[in-house]
Amino acid sequence: MFTGQYEYSVDDRGRVPVPPKYRNDFKGGLFLSKGLDTCLNAYTPEAWARLADLVTARSFTDATARDLRRNMASWAFEVEIDKQGRILLPGALRDYAGIGQNAVVVGVFDSLEIWGSEQWDAKSADLLANPPQIPDRA
Repeated sequence: MFTGQYEYSVDDRGRVPVPPKYRNDFKGGLFLSKGLDTCLNAYTPEAWARLADLVTARSFTDATARDLRRNMASWAFEVEIDKQGRILLPGALRDYAGIGQNAVVVGVFDSLEIWGSEQWDAKSADLLANPPQIPDRA
């Protein structure tokens, strides 16, 4: 289970560290993809496979389901952690998420999110000002 917030500098090549306490979880590599909230998502291979199963279970005759497949798969990259515990964030993903010199890695239970520091500051402020509510179930 991934939790917490970790601030890092992004090096000249676009690499960012994986929080040390989570590096063993990603020994087999990880999948990076475009997130829904202008961030990146980092999944273990097992979590990515579960997500892919959910997406591909939807009918291919459904246009929305096809677009979801395209959006997820075309923006996904399989990456490895280097000997210093860093991952390379592909340029297209850095551009999408607005990640410059600083990034924040956020644990969200089953995956990590990687945010540009300014984007995370704005999202975090919004979450503090407008905390999400869990709807009552009838």
